Amino acid sequence: MEKKTGSVMVVGGGIAGMQAASDLAESGFLVYLITNEDSLGGLMATLDKTFPTNECSMCLLGPRMTGSSNEVNINLLTRAEIVNLQGEVGNYTAEVVRKPRYVDESRCTGCGQCAEACPVEVDDKFNGSLSKRKVIYKQFPQAVPNKYAIDMEKCIGCQKCVKACAARAVDHQQQPETIEIPIGAVVLAPGFESFDASLLGEYGLGYYPNVVSNIQFERMLSSTGPTGGHIKRPLDGEAPKRIAFIQCVGSRDCRNKHGVEYCSAYCCMASVKEAVIAKEHHPDIEITIFFLDMRAYGKNFDRYVNRAINDGVILERSLISAVKEDPVTGNLSLNHCKQGDLLSSEYDLVVLGAGIRPPSSAGQLADSVGIELDEYGFAKTDASSSTITSRCGVYAAGGFVGPKDIPETVASGSAAAAAAMEALATARGTLKQSKEYPPEKDFTGQDPRVGVFVCCCGSNIAGVVDVPSVVRQATGFSDVVGAWSFTYSCSQESLQQIREIIEKHQLNRVVVAACSVRTHLSLFRDALRLAGVNQYNIEMANIRDQCSWVHRSTPDQATQKAKDLVAMAVAKVRLHKPLQLEPVTVIQKAMVVGGGIAGMTTALSLAHQGYQVYLIERQPELGGMLNLLHLKQKGVDPKEMVREKANEVINHPNIKVYYNSEITSFSGRPGNFHSLVKVGGKTVVELNYGAIILATGSKEASLKDYLYGQHKQVITRMEMEKYLAENKAAVGLNTVVFIQCVESRQQGREYCSRTCCSQSVRQALALKELKPDLNIYVLYRDIRTYGLMERDYRLAREEGVFFINYDDENSPLLQSEGGDRLLFKAYDPASRIDIKQPVDLVVLAGAATPSDGAKKLANLLKVPVNEDGFFVETHAKLAPLDMPSAGVFICGAAHSPQNIAEVVTQGRGAAARAATLLSKPYLMAGGTVASVNAEKCASCLTCVRACPYGIPAIGKDNKVEISPVQCQGCGTCAGACPNKAIALEHYRGEQLTDKVRALFREVTGNE
Repeated sequence: MEKKTGSVMVVGGGIAGMQAASDLAESGFLVYLITNEDSLGGLMATLDKTFPTNECSMCLLGPRMTGSSNEVNINLLTRAEIVNLQGEVGNYTAEVVRKPRYVDESRCTGCGQCAEACPVEVDDKFNGSLSKRKVIYKQFPQAVPNKYAIDMEKCIGCQKCVKACAARAVDHQQQPETIEIPIGAVVLAPGFESFDASLLGEYGLGYYPNVVSNIQFERMLSSTGPTGGHIKRPLDGEAPKRIAFIQCVGSRDCRNKHGVEYCSAYCCMASVKEAVIAKEHHPDIEITIFFLDMRAYGKNFDRYVNRAINDGVILERSLISAVKEDPVTGNLSLNHCKQGDLLSSEYDLVVLGAGIRPPSSAGQLADSVGIELDEYGFAKTDASSSTITSRCGVYAAGGFVGPKDIPETVASGSAAAAAAMEALATARGTLKQSKEYPPEKDFTGQDPRVGVFVCCCGSNIAGVVDVPSVVRQATGFSDVVGAWSFTYSCSQESLQQIREIIEKHQLNRVVVAACSVRTHLSLFRDALRLAGVNQYNIEMANIRDQCSWVHRSTPDQATQKAKDLVAMAVAKVRLHKPLQLEPVTVIQKAMVVGGGIAGMTTALSLAHQGYQVYLIERQPELGGMLNLLHLKQKGVDPKEMVREKANEVINHPNIKVYYNSEITSFSGRPGNFHSLVKVGGKTVVELNYGAIILATGSKEASLKDYLYGQHKQVITRMEMEKYLAENKAAVGLNTVVFIQCVESRQQGREYCSRTCCSQSVRQALALKELKPDLNIYVLYRDIRTYGLMERDYRLAREEGVFFINYDDENSPLLQSEGGDRLLFKAYDPASRIDIKQPVDLVVLAGAATPSDGAKKLANLLKVPVNEDGFFVETHAKLAPLDMPSAGVFICGAAHSPQNIAEVVTQGRGAAARAATLLSKPYLMAGGTVASVNAEKCASCLTCVRACPYGIPAIGKDNKVEISPVQCQGCGTCAGACPNKAIALEHYRGEQLTDKVRALFREVTGNE
């Protein structure tokens, strides 16, 4: 067998590409990350905030961009395109052409003097052409790499930039460069593009100044955008009082050559988010969103929409056909239907919810690497796995596969990485490089020298908190050498400056006042290591989440709170001491809990990579919910899929399946977990493994409404699957009614079960195929056939299925007429007609709920579940497959309800996330762990009883010992010890005491 190359080329610098590159690099592969843009970031870089958390998009993206650039096993090539791919999987040669930047990246310092000298301004496409930029430019302030580039097509050749550049980095003579790179596999993640709504002249984009696209509005909201975060009418700069959002512009539209039939998936929620943020900027703005169906299908999306409604955002179900301008005022009028009446309304600003299109480079890219595209221009992928393209060893991810929101994009990036890992398993680690850090400086005996770095976070912090005032106060605290502010402290440029300041001022302690520890601490710790300072000599103050976000309406109090938090951080960091980590061997085995399609996919991916897997299944067979499905989904036969996957799992030498089993104990730490598993209710086996993946799935909710359980002609959607498998002629059926959102999207269960609409549509089409003249009604609140599933919805309407919208005030009624006779009543708002119809069969689309035992398992593993009972991920957007407890991952319906394709993608993605841990021979443990003062220990065993992980033990001299490599750092023992013999390092009693004193102004120094 020919030796394989342990490197992968990832094409695309958006969030999918960065995720794939990160997973691959962290798992032992060398990565070539190429993008045809000047910077990493993709479409997400243009966004102001992200739903449903309203977090700053750049705050989330910045650390990823910087991490990708700083990762020693990722070689970043900007302005680069793959033009040819020769060879076969494991041994490809990629031909890459790099277009000239006309600036030497090795010399450019990002100072911007060249742009100041440039006399030529052009439209700034990054800002939606709402502002100008120079011909020599940086794509956006936080760009990675932090380098300038020249738009040579617009350059007049005046050479002023050459003269202004002290670093002599500007080179107008640069030429394109062709590079041949040996690789083993390719991941394609070029993203998607926003639809150019100016092609639809009826909406006036490009003609009427006060009509803007959704991307342009995002840039208006951004503090680094053309209006500095202020919402202004482009015509006159005035703040609008009334704004209209128009949805489905260029999507779900087959009327002309510019429209497409599919749904762009994310637009509804993006507009709701933009409306919410606009209301935060200007609470008095009246905002109306005109929509067809509110497709809030994701985790916590419905709650976000309800919040928007409570904040005063108006949702109006109406299709807008055109926008007209008053040439005198610049105001915009549009006609719309409301409860059957035709109305005309006037607005100051109109925002078009433009859909998405495949990247314009898709055709050229497909030709270059030898893959096929689908009829829409997205990558054509395997019906059972959306990452597998038509060419072996070439995988697709993110928006190149089809419309996706950010979490699905991230999971897709991980899934593509896992596919590459499977193909190149034998080459893992062969090209891996190690990151070098300078020797850690010894500050023993030296007084604290604290540096305080305060982040403006664009306007996320500085728009509320008086940052200069916080900086001034911090400079007066004892042991503080200096304080500095940054627009974005997490940017590549800022991190470099922080390292330079640390070295220049010989700082040995650092306080960063910025955003969340959860997302940014590792980034700043790495900066300390690169400056030769122990990574634990840092304290973060969260002045974004805890100040500017929650006290937006009271800036003075927010500023004072920020000062308090910084004072507390300074007081604590002064007492920090260096902590060390120790290597702990990783058990390179995994446990997967749940034998449904998600769990089997994860297990097979890890097994193909060479890892042993323990698959724990509560039932006597594999397959989970797919065992209840019969209709094909996108050409996939669920029964056949289960059969093939189950056979592959059972026969794989690296997988051991335990049926009728459940975990009864859980202990250890990442890389070294231990569990007892009860099998068949009797046998108990002990298993040791390095990572655990929760794939516990979901179940159909038990229903009570609409005569379910009282009338045999009322069945659930899962029972309808069985009905269709057994009744091939639909004998005796004349009228069938599907009722959506039964006991779902209501108080106590405020979420969408995601799969119900598409399943009901498929079932309706199946019935029509059996009996074309059958009367079928689908009673719905919103038809959520998002993405490419929209085609089935269109086909159902064309086949004569009646879709009738209802709301909470006009819910459908069902009553028994005696015997098998049923009568349903519904109000059709479109025709304003009350419908009464005898019905032969009623199908209830009930909620998908967490599987039995999920909450018990969560308690055992000490991982969180949300109010709906689904497991909680580390981050809603950027870490959908990770859990807050390191080494624990989730996928499939254990995360939230999902369709088969999404479940498979998450299953494979979770395997990639687990592989980042399992691929390492050892992990570094220790640091923030408990330590015992033997002289104070009374051997009372309080800590032994209190520790949820069973770590403390009686050792020599009958004193308690705590292993630093096993301790989880929860601090329970330290809090329970009656004699204060145990301390949690980094959170010692004196540190916390000084931190509290600082809150009450007992920090020495000036205010």
